[in-house]
Amino acid sequence: MVSGIGGRTPKEVKLFYARQKVKLERGDLEYADTYFLSKLILYGNKNEKLVANAEWKRRTGKKFPYHPSFEGDRYPHEVEASLKNYANEMQNLTTYSNDTIIVAESILNTFTKIGTETFPEALEAGMNMSALFGQDLKQSMVQLGTALNDPIAGVGRLRRIGISFTEEQKKSIQTFMDQNDVMSAQRVILDELNAELGGVARAMGETFAGRTAQMKNAVDDLKKT
Repeated sequence: MVSGIGGRTPKEVKLFYARQKVKLERGDLEYADTYFLSKLILYGNKNEKLVANAEWKRRTGKKFPYHPSFEGDRYPHEVEASLKNYANEMQNLTTYSNDTIIVAESILNTFTKIGTETFPEALEAGMNMSALFGQDLKQSMVQLGTALNDPIAGVGRLRRIGISFTEEQKKSIQTFMDQNDVMSAQRVILDELNAELGGVARAMGETFAGRTAQMKNAVDDLKKT
């Protein structure tokens, strides 16, 4: 049986949406699922969009990172469920909350040349960038997404924050782009990021401060239920 959201069965999905609807109708989205908020913003009626947008801005301090590519259900429900599960998994391994990771997924999703095959790896690469350089995860996603969307210019952008590429790597990226092979060009960038930064975000999660952050995130999840 194909699951709906986060491993739920279709029946459980209906119940999930019904419970979230009740929260919306009484004007209380404080503990609503971030995934649900994003879907309301994209596909809800006029009132739902208004309320959900306001709640998103209250949580993140920014407007929802809307992009026209969202409207076509770019990723099928199975993939969206997988990304939500991935956010929960990485919350247990890093210092980032699942809500923060889901926002990062939404930002990375605006870069339409990043395919489903490289999406999870790019997400973790962005987390590693933030962990090593001490910068906001959303900022790292914008930097990385921009680089992967335009690999030739992306090499220069990443170099400015400390990621170095050899001349051979640059030539490979240029060759792949000349052949319209964007994925292979992205592969060169991701391989270098993994070589320089791989595992940093997970290693931070194993520190005392990291375990403390994970405990806090787990408590916050309990408050949502």
